[in-house]
Amino acid sequence: MKYSEEVFENFQQFLESFKGDINILEGIVDVDVQMEYFEESKKTKDLPPLEEWESQVQLLYDPNVDIKTKKEFIVRIASIDDVKVYRFLEKFYEETTDDLKDWTRLAIQESRLLLQSKLLDQPQLLISTGLGGKEGKLRYFIVLFHRSFKDYTPFQEKIIRSELSYILQNKNVIIEQIDFAGNYVSLIALFPLFVSVTEILQDALREINQYGNFMNEKCIITNVRILSAGDIHQIISQNEQSY
Repeated sequence: MKYSEEVFENFQQFLESFKGDINILEGIVDVDVQMEYFEESKKTKDLPPLEEWESQVQLLYDPNVDIKTKKEFIVRIASIDDVKVYRFLEKFYEETTDDLKDWTRLAIQESRLLLQSKLLDQPQLLISTGLGGKEGKLRYFIVLFHRSFKDYTPFQEKIIRSELSYILQNKNVIIEQIDFAGNYVSLIALFPLFVSVTEILQDALREINQYGNFMNEKCIITNVRILSAGDIHQIISQNEQSY
């Protein structure tokens, strides 16, 4: 779960060399759902175009039609180069239940990229992570620990909030949520694409440690999913010597 600087560097190099538009999947969509969708989308590429799709959309509202069939239909129409499809998917997203919400969100993204590629006449790249992003930034879940694994004091909590807010804001990072849980603090934040998440956090930790050297330099950074308290404690127990 810990962030790999080597992976980040390779990712950055790829983005910098890409000649086209970079798009980020907004919102949080389970990685397993994404993988299922992309696999289904890949199969669709070998199928003939879906004719008269508008006359078939009622199947999405039919309670007697199974979820699998509905998913297949959504993927099929998402590959059609037609703005009407995009508008329909947006409308259906607002109407649909939780079972198809994330699936339809992915279809909207695919349809949008298809239209953009045609209109702009340049390649489109989709960056898709479990935690998604917003307005050109990627969302990360981060956990910072007390050096001695003691509970933070009210003074220490105040320092952490203040310094993180100041330093991250200066780096154009948006903190969406920050929570203290005894000996660790977790945050959800949006980082610009072309920055080093680890370097920014290390700078913040150095500043905080000027007020008593109570922060552990080791931290957890992931853009796959939001970790539960149980997940965090399991990671710590599995990597005790590292921390």
